[in-house]
Amino acid sequence: GAQNSQVIFADSCEENQKCIHCSDFSTQDISFLVSHCRTCSAMPRPDPFRQKFVCYACDYYTYLLGNIKSHIRKHTGEKPYKCKACPYKVATLSGLQSHEKFIHSKQNVHARVSKEYTKVKKYITKKPKEK
Repeated sequence: GAQNSQVIFADSCEENQKCIHCSDFSTQDISFLVSHCRTCSAMPRPDPFRQKFVCYACDYYTYLLGNIKSHIRKHTGEKPYKCKACPYKVATLSGLQSHEKFIHSKQNVHARVSKEYTKVKKYITKKPKEK
């Protein structure tokens, strides 16, 4: 399962990320982004408890650090979870687990092979149309 996957978290992203709320914050450092999501005074926080972290790039908010880190990957494009069986990469552990379950599980591989075999068999045994 996903325990065999490779996980590589980036410390920075390829492009500068800018805060849409204060317009004067820009960085490539992901830890600075997360910190800014918690401390930017220009971000709307009607409920400071529920909105402990507000996204620098959209209106998403959360109380949990792990959720904001995962959400930030949507904007940075980071995909730290890599499948060991193929080149597939994804932003979340749950996404990798779904991929492995539906693409690489023995049951699904067998079902896909059976389906393809049935298609080929139908094609081979198809009678030519009479004219």
